[in-house]
Amino acid sequence: MTQSINLTINGRQVTAKSGETLYEAAKHVGISIPSLCVSDHLAAYGSCRLCVCEVEGRPGVHASCTTPVQADMIVRTESPTLQRHRHNLVELSLSERPR
Repeated sequence: MTQSINLTINGRQVTAKSGETLYEAAKHVGISIPSLCVSDHLAAYGSCRLCVCEVEGRPGVHASCTTPVQADMIVRTESPTLQRHRHNLVELSLSERPR
């Protein structure tokens, strides 16, 4: 039996299923999180790190595609910190490619 888990994403109350990731829970309620490596055909491994989010009470940023939902989590998928992180990650990825 799948347990329902209540959490908050971007100020919005969300009900997710146990075993889901933050990325999946957000997607089910129409919250879009940027990503390059998420695919229905691959196991999640968080390599691109564009789907980072902030979880209240936890330091740093977390890959939403590999972070499981937990009851009463408070999650932000958009903030100046996350935008800077994503910008830097894309810049680093592009710097490894030939012009």
